[in-house]
Parts: sequence; structure tokens; C-alpha cells
Amino acid sequence: TFISRLIAFVIRNRHSDSISQTMSYYPTSVPNGTDTNTHHSNGNHSTTASAAMTAVAAAAAVYGAAQNGICLRVDPNMEAKDFWRKYDITVHGKDAPLPLMSMHAFKWPQRIAEALETDQFTSPTPIQCQSWPIALEGRDLVGVAQTGSGKTLCYVLPAFVKILRDRPQRGPKCLILAPTRELAQQIQEVVRRYRFANNVCLYGGASRGPQMRQIREMNPQIIIATPGRMIDFVESRAIDIRAVDYLVLDEADRMLDMGFEPQLKKIIAQLPRERQTLMWSATWPKEVKALAAQYMKDYVQINVGGTEL
Repeated sequence: TFISRLIAFVIRNRHSDSISQTMSYYPTSVPNGTDTNTHHSNGNHSTTASAAMTAVAAAAAVYGAAQNGICLRVDPNMEAKDFWRKYDITVHGKDAPLPLMSMHAFKWPQRIAEALETDQFTSPTPIQCQSWPIALEGRDLVGVAQTGSGKTLCYVLPAFVKILRDRPQRGPKCLILAPTRELAQQIQEVVRRYRFANNVCLYGGASRGPQMRQIREMNPQIIIATPGRMIDFVESRAIDIRAVDYLVLDEADRMLDMGFEPQLKKIIAQLPRERQTLMWSATWPKEVKALAAQYMKDYVQINVGGTEL
């Protein structure tokens, strides 16, 4: 029968390029020019019947195509489209990587994978599913999402990957700027939890001396800072940030509302032009848009919720 021949064909060719390409359910990116609002599926990966139907359909496509020497692929946007609609996510940007739906879909370095397993981190938030593929690809990223979406790990884990992958260097590699002392300290708590990088937290309203000693003694790879205290250390040459190639602006809208735009521009002027920049904001006013346009290149933008892009 046809089914018997189909099963035999799949088993016989299970390692072929045609099978592997057809069954590659998570391609790396949306094809250029694809409208992210045109494809969708039921999104239920765990349903055995659905998986079986998908497999049979894919195998049938391979079987028919193989007879003519043609290699086919499953529509790359079907699963992602349903994910975007379910979680009210909009993605804009050239060749934007598609979301990955589970922790197992990410190829974390072994140390990070083990730490996440120890921490029993098994279910990424929707914004993490979408932002990690972008950040890990080295792309600039704008994320518009409310507090509580899990955005801190969106940029902290890729920072760890970058630090573990690249050669050790003198001076910090990652700079995270936040509007308030409280947020800076919260970010440091997340960074410290995983213990992959020396880090310091710099903020005003506290003595400058102890923070200076931490910088000298720890040789931090990650600096978390408020803009005012950071520019103080930079202008006094207490810290050299010319090797920073991973910049995060968290709550960029609040930093601008608090009048930190001059400090942000002075800090960014000290950084290498060849860097990766990630900006997070709860809103998307024209001032934040202008900041992104001035200091980011070819960025992918993620919006969670109803904020207009």
C-alpha cells in the first residue's frame, strides 16, 4: 500500500538531506520580505496526533518530491505565527530569527545549561523565546515590554554566552545601564545568581570609594550602573569602557524621562562602534525611537502587547 511504501521510504531515507530539510520545523529566520501576519498553525507541539499528521504530511511531501529530485521544506512561519498571535507579539526587522519554544531548543554552553537545570529553569517566557535567538545571533535588539515579562534574563544570559565564548580581556565587556539604584541592584541579583562573570553595581546616593575599590579589585566583566554615576567614573578615568562590546539600556524611556539623555550620549560615545546594543523600554515614544535610530544598527524590534511600533 501507499502507507507501507511511505513508511519504508521514511525509514530508508531518515538521514537524507531531503528528510532533514523537510522536517526542520524551526528555521533560523523569517525570509526577507515575509509578512509576519500571514501564517499560523495550532501551535500544539505536544499533541501526538498533530505531530504524527505533520510527520506524515512532511514525509509525503518528501516522497513525492524525491521522485522528481526536488527538496521541499515545511513553511517556516506556521508555528511562529501562532506563537506571535497567542502572546500578542509583533516582530519587525530584516531576517528576524523565529522564536524557539523551549529551553531545549537553545544550544546553551554546557555551564549555562547545567546552571539553568540546577535552577529548575524549564519554561522561558514568551519574550525570552523570541529575544534569545536574536541576541544570541549578535543582532541589535529593541524590546518593548512591561516589567515582569522576564526581560532581565533576555539580555543577561546572552551576555554570559558572549563572556564565556570570547577570550578574556582587561576591562569590562558588558555594560548595563538602568535608571535607578533599585533596578540596578535587582539586575545585579540576577547576574550574581549564576556566577559566570565578575560584576559591580555603580549608583549614586552611596559613597564613591567602596565602588572604586570594587572596580580595582574585581576587574569586572559586567558593569551595572545608573547613568549619572557611570559618567562620573568614566570622566574621572576611574574605569575604561573602550572594550565594551555588549551594551544594554534597560528602561530606556525612564532614563530619558529622568533627564539622563546627555549622560547616555557621553557614555555611548566612549564605546566601540562595533558593538551589540540591546534596548528595553515599557513605552515607545519618539524620544526612544530617536535614541534607537541614532545608536543602533539593523535592529530587530519586538513588541509585547498593544504598544504601537
